[in-house]
Amino acid sequence: MNAHPPHSPVESLRTRDEVTSPETDDPDARPARDKSAALPGTELLVALRGILLWSGGATGRGRRYLLIGVLGIAVIWGLTTAYIVLTPPSWRSHFSLILPGAGVGTSVNLESIGQASSNAPSPFAGTSISPTVNYKEILTSQVVLLAAAETLDLSHKTLGKPRVKLVDQTQLIHASIDAGTPEEAQRRLGAVLTAFQIQLDSLRTDESQKREAGYRRSMAGFEAGVRRARAGILAFQTRTGLISPDQFTASVTQLANLRVDLGETRTERVRLERKAEALAEQLGVAPQVAIDAFSLTSDPAFQALREVHAEASASLAGHATKWGPNHAMVRAERARRAAARDDMKARAEVLLGRPITDLDRLVSLTSGADRTVLLRELVSLTVEANGLASGEQALSDRIAALAAEVTRRTDDAARLEDLLRDLQVSEAVFASALARVDSGKADAFKAYPLVQVLEEPTLPENPSAPRKTLAVAGAVLGSLFLMTCLLVLWIRQPILHKLLRAEPS
Repeated sequence: MNAHPPHSPVESLRTRDEVTSPETDDPDARPARDKSAALPGTELLVALRGILLWSGGATGRGRRYLLIGVLGIAVIWGLTTAYIVLTPPSWRSHFSLILPGAGVGTSVNLESIGQASSNAPSPFAGTSISPTVNYKEILTSQVVLLAAAETLDLSHKTLGKPRVKLVDQTQLIHASIDAGTPEEAQRRLGAVLTAFQIQLDSLRTDESQKREAGYRRSMAGFEAGVRRARAGILAFQTRTGLISPDQFTASVTQLANLRVDLGETRTERVRLERKAEALAEQLGVAPQVAIDAFSLTSDPAFQALREVHAEASASLAGHATKWGPNHAMVRAERARRAAARDDMKARAEVLLGRPITDLDRLVSLTSGADRTVLLRELVSLTVEANGLASGEQALSDRIAALAAEVTRRTDDAARLEDLLRDLQVSEAVFASALARVDSGKADAFKAYPLVQVLEEPTLPENPSAPRKTLAVAGAVLGSLFLMTCLLVLWIRQPILHKLLRAEPS
């Protein structure tokens, strides 16, 4: 029995092309119709599929593709025309801001107290927080927009929200806003910029006030510490009488100088005493005897009595050569000489303050000129040595008293230095905090960096919408895309025929 050979794919395709009834449509269309019977509402999709695919025969296929192309292009250009014609014109103004990237620093040196410094690093030194992002949020915040709208007497919705763009790897901030006219766009953006700057100033003022309030609270404790330290020092000074460590240091220095003076005085006294002893040994006279002799010589009354005694002695000697010892003139002169001598002795005892037994020797010591010079030198050395001895004793007494005072005040001086050191530390902390407050006021851009207007709000020359060139370009590209799709669908059947013929039997 002869079996009919199966139809080849090409013959099957050719057979389907020759049949024009709806039952012999494209095999892709038959499953669609079967599904459309089961799924209501898909008739339109089936119709479009039948139009685009190879169905209904080759007759009218060109018209169907032409119809679809014309309708698609009409829709594309219709929408483009409606956008260009119906979209109201819009104008866009923009401005640019820049944030300087350098940090600032201040340093205050307080002599004998300390140093206060304030350093504000660059706002872009850190990687966790970006000031440009913060400023972007502030620029688009409700507070700024409401303030700008209130300035223009507009509602927040009418004002609109500005578009803010940050440029990577820079400190630039670009902002723009749209309006119905160029002047209105510039005016709105200017109001937004003004409100933004006012808000920044308000934030800086609030931050500075809160920071200063914190400093003031901490400074109140520092100031109380300074007061307590000063009160303690005043009470200590009143109780001990020690005003400052310099006073104790001066006492110690004075004690050391007195000891040096004492040594020098003692040395000089010993030298003079040895020299006087040598001279007294040479003259055979004790230094005190020489002093007594010169004390009598320096008294005018004693010298007058001495002259009377000398005159009486000379007169007695002259009379003795003429007359005998019992002659009246001789006895008279002898009596006058004795009276003069008694007066001299009485005067000498008054001057020297002691009984005199060797008056003749005292008078005879100053009788020779050469001997008188030596005695005078001996007296001078003795008097000078006695003076040094008195000064040495006075120095010794003063040194003893001052040494006792220094010993007594050693602990007090150490305690006073501790109190003064505590006061100095308290004052340094307080002064540094005060200087930090003042230096912080000078740096108003520490928390919110300085921002400069690089470009003021512009007056746009061309509208930003509708974008006719972009719309036309989009319509042209859409039309080309539609034509390309239809072309691919048109040439699909020949490509399939070639592929099917290339398959082996």
